[in-house]
Amino acid sequence: MKISNTASWNDRLRQERIQRNLRQHDLAEQLGTSVATIQRWERGSHLPSAYFRVKLCALFGKSAQELGFVSDDASSNQSQANGTGISQTKEQVEFVQRTAQAPSPVLSDIPVKLRDPAIPASPLKEDALVGRTSEFYLLKQHMLTHIDSLALYGLPGVGKTALAIALAHDRDIAAHFHDGILWAGLGREPDHFRLLSRWGSLLGLSAAEMTTAKNRNLDALAEMLRDAIGSRHMLLILDDAWEITTALDFKVGGSQCVHLVTTRFPPVALHFADKHAFSLRELNEQDSITLLQQLAPSVMTDEFGEVHELIRAVGGLPLALTLMGKYLQVQAHDHQPRRLHKALERLRCIDTRLRLTIPQSPVDHHPSLPSHTPLSLQAVIEISEQQLDPQARDRFRALSVFPARPNSFSEAAAMTICGLSEADLDQFTDAGLLESHSPGRYTLHQTIADYTRQYCTHKTVEERMVLFFVALIKDNQQDYDLLEQEYTDILTAFEIATRCGMAAALQQGVNWFAPFLIARGLYTPGMEYLERARQAAECTGNDAELVRSLFYLGRIVHFRGDLPLAEHHYREGLVRAYQLENKELICQLLDRLVQTHER
Repeated sequence: MKISNTASWNDRLRQERIQRNLRQHDLAEQLGTSVATIQRWERGSHLPSAYFRVKLCALFGKSAQELGFVSDDASSNQSQANGTGISQTKEQVEFVQRTAQAPSPVLSDIPVKLRDPAIPASPLKEDALVGRTSEFYLLKQHMLTHIDSLALYGLPGVGKTALAIALAHDRDIAAHFHDGILWAGLGREPDHFRLLSRWGSLLGLSAAEMTTAKNRNLDALAEMLRDAIGSRHMLLILDDAWEITTALDFKVGGSQCVHLVTTRFPPVALHFADKHAFSLRELNEQDSITLLQQLAPSVMTDEFGEVHELIRAVGGLPLALTLMGKYLQVQAHDHQPRRLHKALERLRCIDTRLRLTIPQSPVDHHPSLPSHTPLSLQAVIEISEQQLDPQARDRFRALSVFPARPNSFSEAAAMTICGLSEADLDQFTDAGLLESHSPGRYTLHQTIADYTRQYCTHKTVEERMVLFFVALIKDNQQDYDLLEQEYTDILTAFEIATRCGMAAALQQGVNWFAPFLIARGLYTPGMEYLERARQAAECTGNDAELVRSLFYLGRIVHFRGDLPLAEHHYREGLVRAYQLENKELICQLLDRLVQTHER
Protein backbone atom coordinates (compact mmCIF):
# COMPACT_ATOMS: atom_id res chain seq x y z
CA MET A 1 0.00 0.00 0.00
CA LYS A 2 1.45 3.30 -1.07
CA ILE A 3 1.00 6.13 1.37
CA SER A 4 0.05 9.46 -0.19
CA ASN A 5 2.51 12.29 0.22
CA THR A 6 -0.43 14.63 0.71
CA ALA A 7 -1.80 12.78 3.75
CA SER A 8 -1.63 14.57 7.10
CA TRP A 9 0.96 13.44 9.62
CA ASN A 10 -1.62 11.67 11.78
CA ASP A 11 -3.02 9.76 8.78
CA ARG A 12 0.50 8.74 7.80
CA LEU A 13 1.16 7.40 11.30
CA ARG A 14 -2.02 5.35 11.22
CA GLN A 15 -1.27 4.01 7.73
CA GLU A 16 2.32 3.10 8.63
CA ARG A 17 1.02 1.18 11.66
CA ILE A 18 -1.66 -0.66 9.68
CA GLN A 19 0.78 -1.44 6.87
CA ARG A 20 2.97 -3.29 9.42
CA ASN A 21 -0.03 -5.16 10.86
CA LEU A 22 0.46 -3.51 14.27
CA ARG A 23 -2.34 -2.88 16.72
CA GLN A 24 -2.38 0.37 18.67
CA HIS A 25 -1.48 -1.70 21.73
CA ASP A 26 1.55 -3.18 19.89
CA LEU A 27 2.79 0.24 18.85
CA ALA A 28 2.35 1.64 22.36
CA GLU A 29 4.40 -1.22 23.82
CA GLN A 30 7.23 -0.74 21.32
CA LEU A 31 7.40 2.98 21.98
CA GLY A 32 6.99 2.76 25.74
CA THR A 33 3.79 4.80 25.92
CA SER A 34 0.02 4.24 26.35
CA VAL A 35 -2.70 3.22 23.91
CA ALA A 36 -4.52 6.46 24.73
CA THR A 37 -1.49 8.43 23.55
CA ILE A 38 -1.40 6.51 20.23
CA GLN A 39 -5.11 7.23 19.79
CA ARG A 40 -4.59 10.95 20.37
CA TRP A 41 -1.78 11.00 17.80
CA GLU A 42 -3.83 9.20 15.18
CA ARG A 43 -6.77 11.55 15.75
CA GLY A 44 -4.42 14.46 15.22
CA SER A 45 -5.37 16.10 18.53
CA HIS A 46 -1.84 15.81 19.96
CA LEU A 47 1.45 15.93 18.10
CA PRO A 48 4.10 13.44 19.34
CA SER A 49 6.84 15.10 21.36
CA ALA A 50 10.29 15.45 19.81
CA TYR A 51 11.41 12.39 21.76
CA PHE A 52 8.61 10.19 20.32
CA ARG A 53 8.93 11.66 16.83
CA VAL A 54 12.52 10.42 16.76
CA LYS A 55 11.41 6.99 18.00
CA LEU A 56 8.61 6.80 15.40
CA CYS A 57 11.04 7.65 12.61
CA ALA A 58 13.41 4.94 13.80
CA LEU A 59 10.65 2.35 14.19
CA PHE A 60 9.10 2.95 10.76
CA GLY A 61 12.43 3.60 9.03
CA LYS A 62 11.16 6.91 7.72
CA SER A 63 12.40 10.47 7.87
CA ALA A 64 10.51 13.23 9.60
CA GLN A 65 9.58 14.59 6.17
CA GLU A 66 8.18 11.21 5.02
CA LEU A 67 6.01 10.98 8.14
CA GLY A 68 4.65 14.49 7.61
CA PHE A 69 6.40 16.03 10.61
CA VAL A 70 8.35 18.30 8.23
CA SER A 71 6.87 19.94 5.14
CA ASP A 72 7.98 18.56 1.79
CA ASP A 73 9.70 21.77 0.76
CA ALA A 74 11.78 22.04 3.93
CA SER A 75 15.50 22.00 3.19
CA SER A 76 16.69 21.35 6.74
CA ASN A 77 15.90 19.12 9.70
CA GLN A 78 14.05 21.89 11.47
CA SER A 79 10.55 23.10 10.66
CA GLN A 80 7.24 23.83 12.28
CA ALA A 81 4.34 21.41 12.70
CA ASN A 82 1.22 22.59 14.49
CA GLY A 83 3.32 25.32 16.04
CA THR A 84 5.86 22.93 17.54
CA GLY A 85 9.55 22.99 16.61
CA ILE A 86 10.78 19.64 15.28
CA SER A 87 14.36 18.49 15.00
CA GLN A 88 15.64 15.15 13.84
CA THR A 89 19.15 14.06 12.94
CA LYS A 90 20.64 10.86 11.68
CA GLU A 91 22.48 10.48 15.01
CA GLN A 92 19.21 10.75 16.95
CA VAL A 93 17.58 8.04 14.85
CA GLU A 94 20.57 5.77 15.32
CA PHE A 95 20.41 6.45 19.07
CA VAL A 96 16.76 5.42 19.33
CA GLN A 97 17.44 2.29 17.28
CA ARG A 98 20.18 1.35 19.75
CA THR A 99 17.87 2.10 22.68
CA ALA A 100 15.11 -0.11 21.27
CA GLN A 101 17.55 -3.01 21.10
CA ALA A 102 19.03 -2.43 24.58
CA PRO A 103 16.46 -0.78 26.85
CA SER A 104 18.21 -1.64 30.13
CA PRO A 105 19.69 1.17 32.22
CA VAL A 106 23.32 1.63 31.22
CA LEU A 107 25.96 4.29 31.43
CA SER A 108 25.33 6.96 28.87
CA ASP A 109 27.60 7.54 25.92
CA ILE A 110 25.33 10.29 24.60
CA PRO A 111 27.08 13.66 24.64
CA VAL A 112 25.28 16.44 26.49
CA LYS A 113 26.19 20.08 26.69
CA LEU A 114 26.61 20.03 30.47
CA ARG A 115 27.24 16.99 32.63
CA ASP A 116 27.82 17.76 36.29
CA PRO A 117 31.07 16.15 37.49
CA ALA A 118 29.44 15.82 40.93
CA ILE A 119 27.21 13.01 39.61
CA PRO A 120 28.52 9.88 41.36
CA ALA A 121 29.93 7.17 39.17
CA SER A 122 27.50 4.37 38.56
CA PRO A 123 28.60 1.14 40.28
CA LEU A 124 26.08 -0.86 38.27
CA LYS A 125 26.81 -3.41 35.62
CA GLU A 126 25.12 -2.91 32.30
CA ASP A 127 22.47 -5.54 32.97
CA ALA A 128 21.90 -4.91 36.66
CA LEU A 129 19.57 -2.73 38.63
CA VAL A 130 18.47 -5.47 40.99
CA GLY A 131 14.85 -5.29 42.06
CA ARG A 132 14.43 -1.73 40.82
CA THR A 133 13.52 -2.18 37.16
CA SER A 134 9.86 -1.21 37.53
CA GLU A 135 10.67 1.83 39.68
CA PHE A 136 13.44 2.83 37.26
CA TYR A 137 11.20 2.77 34.21
CA LEU A 138 8.32 4.44 36.03
CA LEU A 139 10.50 7.39 36.99
CA LYS A 140 12.13 7.43 33.58
CA GLN A 141 8.74 7.53 31.86
CA HIS A 142 7.66 10.47 34.00
CA MET A 143 10.90 12.30 33.24
CA LEU A 144 10.60 11.76 29.51
CA THR A 145 7.01 13.01 29.49
CA HIS A 146 8.20 16.16 31.26
CA ILE A 147 6.77 16.20 34.75
CA ASP A 148 8.26 19.18 36.54
CA SER A 149 8.83 17.66 40.03
CA LEU A 150 9.43 14.08 41.11
CA ALA A 151 10.37 12.73 44.52
CA LEU A 152 11.66 9.42 45.82
CA TYR A 153 11.42 8.61 49.53
CA GLY A 154 12.05 5.66 51.80
CA LEU A 155 14.03 4.24 54.70
CA PRO A 156 17.71 5.09 55.18
CA GLY A 157 19.69 2.66 53.04
CA VAL A 158 16.79 1.61 50.82
CA GLY A 159 18.59 2.66 47.63
CA LYS A 160 17.15 6.06 46.72
CA THR A 161 20.50 7.55 45.75
CA ALA A 162 21.50 4.45 43.77
CA LEU A 163 18.32 4.73 41.72
CA ALA A 164 18.90 8.44 41.12
CA ILE A 165 22.47 7.71 39.99
CA ALA A 166 21.22 5.06 37.56
CA LEU A 167 18.78 7.57 36.06
CA ALA A 168 21.51 10.19 35.74
CA HIS A 169 23.61 7.71 33.73
CA ASP A 170 20.80 6.40 31.51
CA ARG A 171 21.26 7.00 27.78
CA ASP A 172 17.62 7.94 27.13
CA ILE A 173 17.68 10.48 29.96
CA ALA A 174 20.94 11.94 28.64
CA ALA A 175 19.46 12.28 25.16
CA HIS A 176 16.24 13.84 26.40
CA PHE A 177 17.90 16.33 28.74
CA HIS A 178 20.43 17.24 26.08
CA ASP A 179 21.25 20.60 27.66
CA GLY A 180 22.60 19.04 30.82
CA ILE A 181 22.17 17.19 34.11
CA LEU A 182 22.96 18.87 37.45
CA TRP A 183 23.47 17.10 40.78
CA ALA A 184 23.49 18.41 44.37
CA GLY A 185 24.13 16.22 47.40
CA LEU A 186 22.25 18.16 50.08
CA GLY A 187 22.37 16.25 53.35
CA ARG A 188 21.49 17.51 56.78
CA GLU A 189 23.27 20.88 56.65
CA PRO A 190 23.92 21.81 53.00
CA ASP A 191 26.02 24.82 52.03
CA HIS A 192 23.47 26.54 49.80
CA PHE A 193 25.75 29.19 48.41
CA ARG A 194 28.59 26.80 47.64
CA LEU A 195 26.37 24.29 45.85
CA LEU A 196 24.40 26.88 43.90
CA SER A 197 27.57 28.77 42.99
CA ARG A 198 29.06 25.56 41.62
CA TRP A 199 26.00 25.18 39.43
CA GLY A 200 26.42 28.79 38.35
CA SER A 201 29.99 28.14 37.24
CA LEU A 202 28.88 25.11 35.24
CA LEU A 203 26.17 27.23 33.61
CA GLY A 204 28.74 29.84 32.57
CA LEU A 205 28.09 32.57 35.11
CA SER A 206 31.12 34.65 35.99
CA ALA A 207 32.54 34.80 39.50
CA ALA A 208 31.72 38.50 39.60
CA GLU A 209 28.07 37.88 38.72
CA MET A 210 27.69 35.23 41.40
CA THR A 211 29.46 37.34 44.01
CA THR A 212 27.09 40.21 43.28
CA ALA A 213 24.07 37.91 43.66
CA LYS A 214 25.49 36.27 46.75
CA ASN A 215 26.03 39.66 48.38
CA ARG A 216 22.35 40.36 47.91
CA ASN A 217 20.78 37.10 49.13
CA LEU A 218 20.15 33.46 48.25
CA ASP A 219 17.01 34.34 46.29
CA ALA A 220 19.02 36.60 43.99
CA LEU A 221 21.47 33.80 43.24
CA ALA A 222 18.60 31.37 42.57
CA GLU A 223 16.97 33.86 40.19
CA MET A 224 20.26 34.30 38.34
CA LEU A 225 20.56 30.53 37.93
CA ARG A 226 17.00 30.29 36.63
CA ASP A 227 17.75 33.02 34.09
CA ALA A 228 20.92 31.19 33.06
CA ILE A 229 19.01 27.94 32.57
CA GLY A 230 16.21 29.68 30.70
CA SER A 231 14.51 27.32 28.26
CA ARG A 232 17.18 24.63 28.39
CA HIS A 233 16.09 21.00 28.70
CA MET A 234 17.82 19.96 31.92
CA LEU A 235 17.47 17.44 34.75
CA LEU A 236 18.26 18.69 38.26
CA ILE A 237 18.76 15.96 40.90
CA LEU A 238 18.62 16.96 44.58
CA ASP A 239 19.90 14.05 46.61
CA ASP A 240 19.13 13.49 50.31
CA ALA A 241 16.98 16.52 51.11
CA TRP A 242 16.14 16.99 54.79
CA GLU A 243 13.98 20.10 54.65
CA ILE A 244 11.35 21.11 52.11
CA THR A 245 12.64 24.69 52.21
CA THR A 246 16.09 23.48 51.20
CA ALA A 247 14.72 21.39 48.34
CA LEU A 248 12.75 24.39 47.08
CA ASP A 249 15.84 26.61 47.28
CA PHE A 250 17.43 24.33 44.68
CA LYS A 251 14.38 24.22 42.40
CA VAL A 252 15.91 26.71 39.99
CA GLY A 253 15.20 25.01 36.65
CA GLY A 254 13.00 26.60 34.03
CA SER A 255 9.84 25.38 32.35
CA GLN A 256 11.71 22.76 30.30
CA CYS A 257 13.41 21.18 33.32
CA VAL A 258 12.60 18.24 35.57
CA HIS A 259 13.58 18.19 39.23
CA LEU A 260 14.09 14.91 41.11
CA VAL A 261 14.51 14.97 44.90
CA THR A 262 15.44 11.99 47.07
CA THR A 263 14.65 12.09 50.77
CA ARG A 264 14.10 9.84 53.76
CA PHE A 265 11.20 12.04 54.90
CA PRO A 266 7.72 11.45 53.41
CA PRO A 267 6.48 15.02 54.10
CA VAL A 268 9.41 16.52 52.16
CA ALA A 269 8.67 14.28 49.17
CA LEU A 270 4.94 14.97 49.23
CA HIS A 271 5.35 18.73 49.58
CA PHE A 272 7.89 18.80 46.75
CA ALA A 273 6.18 16.55 44.21
CA ASP A 274 2.61 15.96 45.43
CA LYS A 275 1.15 12.96 43.57
CA HIS A 276 4.47 12.33 41.85
CA ALA A 277 6.19 11.35 45.12
CA PHE A 278 7.06 7.65 45.08
CA SER A 279 7.85 5.41 48.04
CA LEU A 280 10.80 3.09 47.49
CA ARG A 281 10.37 -0.20 49.32
CA GLU A 282 12.91 -2.85 50.33
CA LEU A 283 13.87 -5.69 48.01
CA ASN A 284 11.83 -8.86 48.07
CA GLU A 285 13.48 -12.13 49.03
CA GLN A 286 14.35 -13.23 45.50
CA ASP A 287 15.86 -9.86 44.57
CA SER A 288 17.83 -9.89 47.84
CA ILE A 289 19.27 -13.27 46.89
CA THR A 290 20.12 -11.98 43.40
CA LEU A 291 21.94 -8.96 44.82
CA LEU A 292 24.04 -11.09 47.16
CA GLN A 293 24.76 -13.54 44.35
CA GLN A 294 26.24 -10.69 42.34
CA LEU A 295 28.34 -9.45 45.25
CA ALA A 296 29.51 -12.80 46.66
CA PRO A 297 28.60 -15.62 44.23
CA SER A 298 30.80 -18.30 45.80
CA VAL A 299 29.31 -17.67 49.25
CA MET A 300 25.76 -17.99 47.95
CA THR A 301 26.68 -21.30 46.33
CA ASP A 302 28.45 -22.82 49.33
CA GLU A 303 26.48 -21.38 52.25
CA PHE A 304 23.04 -20.63 50.86
CA GLY A 305 21.09 -21.67 53.97
CA GLU A 306 23.02 -19.48 56.38
CA VAL A 307 23.07 -16.49 54.04
CA HIS A 308 19.34 -16.88 53.47
CA GLU A 309 18.76 -16.42 57.22
CA LEU A 310 20.83 -13.23 57.13
CA ILE A 311 18.79 -11.92 54.19
CA ARG A 312 15.65 -12.28 56.27
CA ALA A 313 17.33 -10.70 59.28
CA VAL A 314 17.97 -7.43 57.39
CA GLY A 315 14.56 -7.30 55.73
CA GLY A 316 15.71 -6.74 52.15
CA LEU A 317 17.38 -3.39 52.86
CA PRO A 318 19.82 -2.83 49.95
CA LEU A 319 22.47 -1.06 52.03
CA ALA A 320 22.51 -3.89 54.58
CA LEU A 321 22.72 -6.50 51.81
CA THR A 322 25.52 -4.59 50.07
CA LEU A 323 27.51 -4.23 53.27
CA MET A 324 27.16 -7.94 54.03
CA GLY A 325 27.88 -8.94 50.43
CA LYS A 326 31.09 -6.93 50.21
CA TYR A 327 32.23 -8.19 53.62
CA LEU A 328 31.62 -11.82 52.62
CA GLN A 329 33.32 -11.23 49.27
CA VAL A 330 36.50 -10.15 51.05
CA GLN A 331 36.35 -12.95 53.60
CA ALA A 332 35.81 -15.61 50.91
CA HIS A 333 38.49 -14.48 48.45
CA ASP A 334 40.96 -17.22 49.49
CA HIS A 335 38.26 -19.96 49.46
CA GLN A 336 39.05 -21.09 52.99
CA PRO A 337 35.88 -22.54 54.62
CA ARG A 338 37.17 -21.79 58.12
CA ARG A 339 37.38 -18.07 57.39
CA LEU A 340 33.98 -17.94 55.71
CA HIS A 341 32.28 -19.79 58.59
CA LYS A 342 33.72 -17.30 61.07
CA ALA A 343 32.50 -14.42 58.93
CA LEU A 344 28.97 -15.82 58.82
CA GLU A 345 29.08 -16.36 62.57
CA ARG A 346 30.02 -12.70 63.09
CA LEU A 347 27.17 -11.55 60.87
CA ARG A 348 24.65 -13.31 63.10
CA CYS A 349 25.54 -10.68 65.69
CA ILE A 350 23.33 -7.61 65.32
CA ASP A 351 26.08 -5.27 66.43
CA THR A 352 28.40 -6.58 63.70
CA ARG A 353 25.78 -6.06 60.99
CA LEU A 354 25.07 -2.53 62.16
CA ARG A 355 28.73 -1.52 62.16
CA LEU A 356 29.91 -3.03 58.88
CA THR A 357 31.37 -0.24 56.74
CA ILE A 358 32.14 0.50 53.08
CA PRO A 359 35.20 2.63 52.31
CA GLN A 360 34.27 5.77 50.36
CA SER A 361 36.29 8.43 48.62
CA PRO A 362 35.77 12.05 49.73
CA VAL A 363 33.84 12.90 46.56
CA ASP A 364 31.46 9.95 47.02
CA HIS A 365 30.92 10.56 50.73
CA HIS A 366 27.32 10.32 51.94
CA PRO A 367 26.05 13.93 52.12
CA SER A 368 24.30 13.45 55.48
CA LEU A 369 27.23 11.93 57.34
CA PRO A 370 29.93 13.98 59.06
CA SER A 371 33.27 14.14 57.27
CA HIS A 372 35.39 10.99 57.63
CA THR A 373 32.43 9.00 59.06
CA PRO A 374 32.33 5.60 57.30
CA LEU A 375 29.10 4.50 55.68
CA SER A 376 27.30 1.96 57.88
CA LEU A 377 23.78 1.04 58.95
CA GLN A 378 24.55 2.42 62.39
CA ALA A 379 25.59 5.79 60.94
CA VAL A 380 22.69 6.29 58.51
CA ILE A 381 20.03 5.33 61.09
CA GLU A 382 21.68 7.30 63.87
CA ILE A 383 21.75 10.49 61.79
CA SER A 384 17.99 10.19 61.30
CA GLU A 385 17.35 9.58 64.98
CA GLN A 386 19.45 12.61 65.95
CA GLN A 387 16.80 14.95 64.64
CA LEU A 388 14.65 13.88 67.61
CA ASP A 389 15.17 15.58 70.94
CA PRO A 390 16.63 13.35 73.71
CA GLN A 391 13.24 12.69 75.34
CA ALA A 392 11.61 11.78 72.02
CA ARG A 393 14.61 9.58 71.25
CA ASP A 394 14.03 7.61 74.47
CA ARG A 395 10.36 7.21 73.67
CA PHE A 396 11.18 6.04 70.17
CA ARG A 397 13.67 3.47 71.45
CA ALA A 398 11.00 2.08 73.76
CA LEU A 399 9.25 0.77 70.63
CA SER A 400 11.98 -1.89 70.45
CA VAL A 401 9.86 -3.88 72.91
CA PHE A 402 7.69 -4.86 69.90
CA PRO A 403 8.80 -7.49 67.37
CA ALA A 404 9.99 -6.09 64.02
CA ARG A 405 8.33 -6.40 60.65
CA PRO A 406 6.42 -8.36 59.41
CA ASN A 407 4.80 -7.94 62.81
CA SER A 408 2.79 -4.82 63.51
CA PHE A 409 1.43 -3.25 66.66
CA SER A 410 -1.56 -1.09 67.44
CA GLU A 411 -1.53 2.60 68.16
CA ALA A 412 -3.18 1.91 71.52
CA ALA A 413 -0.44 -0.56 72.45
CA ALA A 414 2.33 1.87 71.49
CA MET A 415 0.78 4.72 73.45
CA THR A 416 0.01 2.67 76.57
CA ILE A 417 3.17 0.59 76.74
CA CYS A 418 5.74 3.14 75.55
CA GLY A 419 4.09 6.26 76.90
CA LEU A 420 3.75 7.82 73.44
CA SER A 421 1.33 10.45 72.25
CA GLU A 422 -0.28 10.72 68.83
CA ALA A 423 2.15 13.56 68.12
CA ASP A 424 5.07 11.21 68.88
CA LEU A 425 3.81 8.61 66.42
CA ASP A 426 3.36 11.28 63.74
CA GLN A 427 6.84 12.63 64.43
CA PHE A 428 8.45 9.19 64.13
CA THR A 429 6.68 8.38 60.86
CA ASP A 430 7.53 11.81 59.41
CA ALA A 431 11.17 11.17 60.40
CA GLY A 432 11.17 7.99 58.31
CA LEU A 433 11.90 5.81 61.34
CA LEU A 434 8.47 4.29 61.97
CA GLU A 435 6.28 2.92 59.20
CA SER A 436 2.52 2.92 58.92
CA HIS A 437 1.26 -0.64 58.47
CA SER A 438 -2.52 -0.21 58.23
CA PRO A 439 -5.14 2.06 59.83
CA GLY A 440 -4.25 2.30 63.52
CA ARG A 441 -1.20 0.04 63.23
CA TYR A 442 2.55 0.57 62.81
CA THR A 443 5.67 -1.48 62.15
CA LEU A 444 9.44 -1.18 62.59
CA HIS A 445 11.82 -2.35 59.87
CA GLN A 446 14.20 -5.09 61.03
CA THR A 447 17.30 -2.90 60.85
CA ILE A 448 15.61 -0.01 62.68
CA ALA A 449 14.48 -2.45 65.38
CA ASP A 450 18.01 -3.86 65.63
CA TYR A 451 19.34 -0.34 66.07
CA THR A 452 16.89 0.54 68.85
CA ARG A 453 17.55 -2.71 70.72
CA GLN A 454 21.13 -1.65 71.34
CA TYR A 455 19.68 0.57 74.04
CA CYS A 456 18.22 -1.32 76.98
CA THR A 457 14.45 -1.10 77.19
CA HIS A 458 13.40 0.09 80.63
CA LYS A 459 11.95 -2.67 82.80
CA THR A 460 8.81 -0.60 83.32
CA VAL A 461 8.12 -0.69 79.56
CA GLU A 462 8.43 -4.47 79.51
CA GLU A 463 6.13 -4.83 82.49
CA ARG A 464 3.54 -2.62 80.81
CA MET A 465 3.86 -4.78 77.69
CA VAL A 466 2.93 -7.90 79.67
CA LEU A 467 0.07 -6.30 81.59
CA PHE A 468 -1.37 -4.66 78.46
CA PHE A 469 -1.63 -7.89 76.49
CA VAL A 470 -2.83 -10.00 79.41
CA ALA A 471 -5.65 -7.49 79.90
CA LEU A 472 -6.35 -7.49 76.14
CA ILE A 473 -6.68 -11.31 76.16
CA LYS A 474 -8.95 -11.25 79.20
CA ASP A 475 -11.28 -8.64 77.69
CA ASN A 476 -11.40 -10.23 74.22
CA GLN A 477 -11.32 -13.99 74.84
CA GLN A 478 -14.01 -14.63 72.22
CA ASP A 479 -12.67 -12.22 69.59
CA TYR A 480 -10.40 -14.62 67.75
CA ASP A 481 -9.81 -12.22 64.85
CA LEU A 482 -8.37 -9.63 67.23
CA LEU A 483 -6.31 -12.23 69.07
CA GLU A 484 -4.91 -13.48 65.79
CA GLN A 485 -3.94 -9.94 64.78
CA GLU A 486 -2.09 -9.49 68.08
CA TYR A 487 -0.70 -13.05 68.13
CA THR A 488 3.02 -12.24 67.78
CA ASP A 489 2.85 -9.38 70.28
CA ILE A 490 1.06 -11.64 72.76
CA LEU A 491 3.72 -14.35 72.49
CA THR A 492 6.39 -11.67 72.95
CA ALA A 493 4.61 -10.57 76.13
CA PHE A 494 4.65 -14.18 77.37
CA GLU A 495 8.42 -14.35 76.69
CA ILE A 496 8.97 -11.17 78.69
CA ALA A 497 6.79 -12.47 81.53
CA THR A 498 8.85 -15.67 81.64
CA ARG A 499 12.15 -13.79 81.61
CA CYS A 500 11.08 -11.19 84.17
CA GLY A 501 9.45 -13.65 86.57
CA MET A 502 5.92 -12.23 86.17
CA ALA A 503 4.40 -15.58 87.15
CA ALA A 504 0.83 -14.47 87.90
CA ALA A 505 0.48 -12.57 84.62
CA LEU A 506 1.97 -15.50 82.69
CA GLN A 507 -0.42 -18.04 84.22
CA GLN A 508 -3.53 -15.94 83.67
CA GLY A 509 -2.57 -14.78 80.18
CA VAL A 510 -1.67 -18.22 78.90
CA ASN A 511 -4.79 -19.88 80.32
CA TRP A 512 -7.06 -17.19 78.88
CA PHE A 513 -5.26 -17.49 75.53
CA ALA A 514 -5.35 -21.32 75.43
CA PRO A 515 -8.88 -21.68 73.90
CA PHE A 516 -7.78 -19.53 70.94
CA LEU A 517 -4.62 -21.60 70.44
CA ILE A 518 -6.62 -24.82 70.54
CA ALA A 519 -9.34 -23.51 68.23
CA ARG A 520 -6.75 -22.42 65.63
CA GLY A 521 -4.81 -25.68 65.87
CA LEU A 522 -1.71 -24.01 67.32
CA TYR A 523 -0.87 -27.01 69.42
CA THR A 524 2.94 -26.70 69.54
CA PRO A 525 3.06 -23.15 70.96
CA GLY A 526 0.06 -24.06 73.10
CA MET A 527 1.95 -26.95 74.70
CA GLU A 528 5.05 -24.82 75.23
CA TYR A 529 3.34 -21.92 77.00
CA LEU A 530 0.91 -24.08 78.98
CA GLU A 531 3.88 -26.03 80.33
CA ARG A 532 5.43 -22.73 81.39
CA ALA A 533 2.17 -21.65 83.01
CA ARG A 534 1.89 -25.00 84.84
CA GLN A 535 5.42 -24.73 86.20
CA ALA A 536 4.82 -21.15 87.31
CA ALA A 537 1.59 -22.20 89.06
CA GLU A 538 3.33 -25.05 90.86
CA CYS A 539 6.12 -22.71 92.02
CA THR A 540 3.71 -20.09 93.32
CA GLY A 541 1.15 -22.56 94.70
CA ASN A 542 -1.66 -21.21 92.54
CA ASP A 543 -3.77 -24.36 92.33
CA ALA A 544 -6.66 -22.71 90.44
CA GLU A 545 -4.40 -21.68 87.52
CA LEU A 546 -2.59 -25.02 87.73
CA VAL A 547 -5.88 -26.89 87.21
CA ARG A 548 -6.72 -24.72 84.18
CA SER A 549 -3.30 -25.34 82.66
CA LEU A 550 -3.71 -29.11 83.17
CA PHE A 551 -7.17 -28.99 81.63
CA TYR A 552 -5.94 -27.25 78.47
CA LEU A 553 -2.83 -29.42 78.25
CA GLY A 554 -5.13 -32.44 78.41
CA ARG A 555 -7.27 -31.05 75.59
CA ILE A 556 -4.26 -30.47 73.31
CA VAL A 557 -2.77 -33.96 73.75
CA HIS A 558 -6.32 -35.35 73.45
CA PHE A 559 -6.70 -33.68 70.04
CA ARG A 560 -3.30 -35.04 69.08
CA GLY A 561 -4.51 -38.55 69.87
CA ASP A 562 -2.39 -39.24 72.97
CA LEU A 563 -5.24 -40.48 75.12
CA PRO A 564 -3.15 -41.89 78.02
CA LEU A 565 -1.34 -38.56 78.50
CA ALA A 566 -4.62 -36.66 78.17
CA GLU A 567 -6.18 -38.86 80.86
CA HIS A 568 -3.14 -38.26 83.08
CA HIS A 569 -3.53 -34.48 82.83
CA TYR A 570 -7.29 -34.65 83.41
CA ARG A 571 -6.94 -36.89 86.49
CA GLU A 572 -4.19 -34.72 87.99
CA GLY A 573 -6.33 -31.66 87.43
CA LEU A 574 -9.41 -33.39 88.87
CA VAL A 575 -7.63 -34.19 92.14
CA ARG A 576 -6.70 -30.55 92.63
CA ALA A 577 -10.15 -29.34 91.51
CA TYR A 578 -11.76 -31.47 94.25
CA GLN A 579 -9.34 -29.93 96.75
CA LEU A 580 -10.44 -26.47 95.59
CA GLU A 581 -14.10 -27.55 95.59
CA ASN A 582 -14.42 -25.88 92.22
CA LYS A 583 -17.55 -27.48 90.78
CA GLU A 584 -17.16 -25.90 87.33
CA LEU A 585 -13.67 -27.29 86.83
CA ILE A 586 -14.70 -30.66 88.28
CA CYS A 587 -17.51 -30.96 85.73
CA GLN A 588 -15.30 -29.95 82.81
CA LEU A 589 -12.58 -32.41 83.75
CA LEU A 590 -15.01 -35.29 84.33
CA ASP A 591 -16.61 -34.62 80.95
CA ARG A 592 -13.18 -34.78 79.25
CA LEU A 593 -12.28 -37.98 81.10
CA VAL A 594 -15.45 -39.61 79.81
CA GLN A 595 -14.53 -38.59 76.26
CA THR A 596 -11.11 -40.23 76.54
CA HIS A 597 -12.77 -43.54 77.46
CA GLU A 598 -15.42 -43.24 74.76
CA ARG A 599 -12.69 -43.09 72.12
